[in-house]
Amino acid sequence: MEKPKVIVICGPTASGKTALSIELAKKINGEIISADSMQIYKDMDIGTAKPTVEEMQNIKHYLIDCVSPSVRYSVADFKKDATFAIEEILNMIKKLKEILGKNEKPENMKIEELNFSMRTYNALKRNGINTVQELIDTPAEKISTIPNIGGMCLNEINAVLRKKGLKLEDKNNVPDKNTQLEIQNKKADEIKLEEVGLQFKYYRRLRLGGIETLQQLLDKTDEELLSINGLGKTALKEIKNELVKLGYLNKEEECNKEEELEQRRIRIAELKKKQKEIYSRMKEQAKEISQMVNGRVDSNTIQLIQEASEILAKQQQELDNILDEIKKDKDKTYLIVAHNGIARIVNSYFKDMANENFAAYAIKNCELLCYEFENTNKEAD
Repeated sequence: MEKPKVIVICGPTASGKTALSIELAKKINGEIISADSMQIYKDMDIGTAKPTVEEMQNIKHYLIDCVSPSVRYSVADFKKDATFAIEEILNMIKKLKEILGKNEKPENMKIEELNFSMRTYNALKRNGINTVQELIDTPAEKISTIPNIGGMCLNEINAVLRKKGLKLEDKNNVPDKNTQLEIQNKKADEIKLEEVGLQFKYYRRLRLGGIETLQQLLDKTDEELLSINGLGKTALKEIKNELVKLGYLNKEEECNKEEELEQRRIRIAELKKKQKEIYSRMKEQAKEISQMVNGRVDSNTIQLIQEASEILAKQQQELDNILDEIKKDKDKTYLIVAHNGIARIVNSYFKDMANENFAAYAIKNCELLCYEFENTNKEAD
């Protein structure tokens, strides 16, 4: 039996490995697994020579932007994830060879090639299923809910796929009742991701994102999950719905979280708008001040300075209100990233500062300061 071939490209920095791998992948209709120790980390784009979306040229890449820099990721972890990716690619190729006898991908194979009846074909197309990959990624129970897809149509789909050596996703991979009872008796960190019962397409993306257990999935924030390749807001919503359905998440709590997040987004948007207006006014007033003749302080200059002072006072009040709100969340830690002007106001919230100290206050470049509300001179609510 012929062993599958995995092509390995290695070489020193800037030797052209990325460009060669992309050209080769285009020639052989392949996919790329990155083995770079830095490119696997999210947000580390500078100094890692991480390929851009344009440079990838629609070639699927694995193990790029998968792991948060705060997560410990070892060679053993890489070996496990790379092996999983290789097996996934080889299994896909094996299926396709059985179907077509050539190296085409399911996502490139149209459902027209399966020669379904017109009723089945139209129903699938109207519901956005255009390729063989999209069809086999859709669970049978979901297919059966599509309008105009009855038992006969579902039997037809299964029969056609069976002849091609394929089948529909198995009931969202949901374990049977006995298996579910066994899983429910385990702790979340003991439940493997494959036991949770998510659709395979979501399981695969989460797994390539470094998530191996239910606990790791539950510990991830929405932002962290959305940063995983292939996971968008719709996918995240469906994953949460599945977890609620399976009893791993509380529906009411999730709704409350969504409402809270939406309120915060609205609040942040309002603050950004106000801040933009404040800076715009300050810029205009600074320009007018600079146009004063020979630095002469006349009534107009005094008025402008007074208006600028009022703006700064309003800005300080806005920040004080924000910090008062943050103070209510006693069990949380917040990160504020700001320029010196904002840092000065934040410092004055926690410490008494005379006018000359306030004016002279400055933070160092990229300085990290820690404030605790119990140390503030203001009384807690």
